[in-house]
Amino acid sequence: MEESSPEVSNANLFEQQFAKKEVIHTTSGRTEFVDIEPLSPKDSVPVLLAPGWGDTPQSYKESLKVIHGGNRRVLSVSHPRRGESAVQDSDFPMAEIRKVKSLIGIIDQKNLGKVDVIAHSEGAINAIIAATLYPEKFRNIVLVSPGGLIGKDKFIKLIGRALISSFRDTTQAMRNSHEKGPFLNAVREMAKYIAENPKRAIIEEFNAMAKSDILEMVKNLHDGGIGISVVAAVDDPIFPISRMTEVLRRSEGVIDGFYSVKGGHNKLVTDSRYTRAAINALDGLRYKHQL
Repeated sequence: MEESSPEVSNANLFEQQFAKKEVIHTTSGRTEFVDIEPLSPKDSVPVLLAPGWGDTPQSYKESLKVIHGGNRRVLSVSHPRRGESAVQDSDFPMAEIRKVKSLIGIIDQKNLGKVDVIAHSEGAINAIIAATLYPEKFRNIVLVSPGGLIGKDKFIKLIGRALISSFRDTTQAMRNSHEKGPFLNAVREMAKYIAENPKRAIIEEFNAMAKSDILEMVKNLHDGGIGISVVAAVDDPIFPISRMTEVLRRSEGVIDGFYSVKGGHNKLVTDSRYTRAAINALDGLRYKHQL
């Protein structure tokens, strides 16, 4: 009987671990997450993928597969839709602190020590807040199409740009067979996310995104030794690259690297090349900030 190739074994291992949802309970509610470890990790520090608004590990399945295929242990979270309605004693938006609690809860429960982070969209905001509150738990962070780096925004304008992005993404995904499956996966997850708590999902969380400005936190983390790079899509209508580059230009040296890539806001979900770009950015930070 022939032995399975390492690639097949690794693929089977991914599917088995991806199907096994783990759970933690915080004051934010019941939080599901996945923890997927390759046969021979090339780095003792795992990757935590901080999801964008409405996204879950199912949305990022292809991205997680790419990270795992590169022999990195990878975790990601499905943020709770219900639970605590208020968070006291915080200078940060309640909507983001709930998600911070999920990220930190996973790091603590799994005894991960330090993590590298790939944070997409709104995930950039709560990941940077988490690192600000608990810097000892983070090594390097790559922000992909990040929220919070275009200056203060307005709720209604952000909603409008998100709708434009959704229309563009739908049109493109329907034309590209390799993007259609991952895109529909993400749409289903987003629909469930909204349905379970519409007021929190749309009003509270979009308001938090519009009001968030993470530039000073990014600067402080970078100055404190945490490597930070940005991967920005040139056709992203939600967090336009022109506004982002203007904000970053006014604060020279705030990040280690800035990578502009073709495409729209949700390419991390639908196109594996963008995941590889994020991993390459993480590798660059690893070599620059060798511990």
